[in-house]
Amino acid sequence: MNKVKKATETATQKVGELTESAKLNMEISAVESDINDLYRELGRAVYFAAKTSDSIFDPAELIGKIDGKTDRLVELKAQQDDRRGLKTCAACGKRTDAENEFCPACGKKLD
Repeated sequence: MNKVKKATETATQKVGELTESAKLNMEISAVESDINDLYRELGRAVYFAAKTSDSIFDPAELIGKIDGKTDRLVELKAQQDDRRGLKTCAACGKRTDAENEFCPACGKKLD
């Protein structure tokens, strides 16, 4: 009976982990899509401002939104790396196993 209980607990834990991973992947995809939409909106706004000689156009609001979404994307990808047992080199941005002391791409010591 203990083996069945243990197997059930393990299966439940794995399902929970997969569910969390799927939610994280969906949120990452949604944020990436939002960023792409904002880039398109910014491009259209710049185009029409140039075409109409609109000197009042200020892209700061759209740039701020893009920066906010990009920051969120970095956070989500860091969470994803943690779940996968990875870390990112601060020097070159390469992802590597958390056990590595040095980056395999650039040789810098990892945090």
